[in-house]
Amino acid sequence: MEAYPNPLRITEEMRKDFHPVVVFDTKKSEPYTVMDFTKRQPDESPEDGGRPSPGSLIPPDQWALLTKERKKSKAVIPFAVGRYDEDRRHMYSSDLFVDASNGSDARTVHVGIDIGGPVGTKVHAFADGVVHSAGFNSEWGDYGNVIVVEHELPSTMPSEDDDGKSSTAKIYALYGHLDAGSIRGKKPGKRIKMGQVIGRMGDLKDNGGWY
Repeated sequence: MEAYPNPLRITEEMRKDFHPVVVFDTKKSEPYTVMDFTKRQPDESPEDGGRPSPGSLIPPDQWALLTKERKKSKAVIPFAVGRYDEDRRHMYSSDLFVDASNGSDARTVHVGIDIGGPVGTKVHAFADGVVHSAGFNSEWGDYGNVIVVEHELPSTMPSEDDDGKSSTAKIYALYGHLDAGSIRGKKPGKRIKMGQVIGRMGDLKDNGGWY
């Protein structure tokens, strides 16, 4: 995978101290795949007995059928990783991505990293922090249940005050597409410990419609 912007100058040594956001349990699912969402994914409708590709945005009128068929067949959604800074013009199909100011320009670039997997997969905080906000974004194609955590990390950036003290920098991590139980009790200011399970991956009705 290509490098992503690193404004805080986080080093490889610092990364060793972070907890994985998702632990890939390959005993329950296939090994993870790094997806390329710059290309159009196969369109397989559950009405035709097909299985959507990871990252597919499912129309709301198909949620119940797809969920029912997956549970009946005991099919497991595979682990997949979506890359940062991709142009996803073939993927962002809901009105959410259209510029409401002129009705024509659309946002197509992805500014995060996706980690997908079986419904109910645990999602961990990568570092200590506090809850900034939590809620349910209900629009089709949005985050669904989402938690934003404020993390304060050591920074290697030059400090304005050269007093010999180590500097820190705040970073806000958005954990989205979670189930409904994930946001319960997540009030602003609530302390989060590194490695703590802060939520679980949600199903279609909870995660914005993403498969």
